[in-house]
Amino acid sequence: MRRFTAADFDNKTDFFDQMAASSWFIQLQHEASRNLSGTNLLDAGCGTGRLAARLQQFENRVGVDLSTEMVREASELHSKEAGLTFVTADVEALPFPDYQFDAVISTCVLFLLPDPERALAELYRVQTKGGELRLLNPSPAFSFARAEKDAHHLPAQERNGLLQWGRIAERRHRFTELELKHRLAAAGYREADVSLSTCGRATIAAAIK
Repeated sequence: MRRFTAADFDNKTDFFDQMAASSWFIQLQHEASRNLSGTNLLDAGCGTGRLAARLQQFENRVGVDLSTEMVREASELHSKEAGLTFVTADVEALPFPDYQFDAVISTCVLFLLPDPERALAELYRVQTKGGELRLLNPSPAFSFARAEKDAHHLPAQERNGLLQWGRIAERRHRFTELELKHRLAAAGYREADVSLSTCGRATIAAAIK
């Protein structure tokens, strides 16, 4: 599995921002972040920052993304938001001290990585004891064929994002619930709960450090 670089995403900022603003994706992120609370939040793989901007229950929110252009766009889009910072960084080598964040969320990132364990180890490192992790990734059953079927029910401007997500899901990890639980336990997390999203397109994981 090829490792993505920042350049793979730098020229796709508009596409990812449109996807992040799509109703189907917002609903998935809403399910993944439901009842997530704390003071300091890390959004690992924040894209253009729309999820971090919505999670206003946190006093301090930091979004990181591998793509410099994503971070630039996020900073411009949300420049008037207090307590919201965006940083260019690799989720496998985060530039933060241990125990900095009491809540961590990462949507549509882990499934892209050749070595998900490295990312989970970093998320675990920067999280406080008792802090909660949330993950959102394509479900095992999600595919391009499923995306084609579902896209017919979406507004025209939202269809391409779902179709592309279906394509990339077939080429990357589609974690089963049991596999995610094992990976989280191996990273040190406990009380892992993994379930399908309401629509069945995604797997949502919640775990405690």
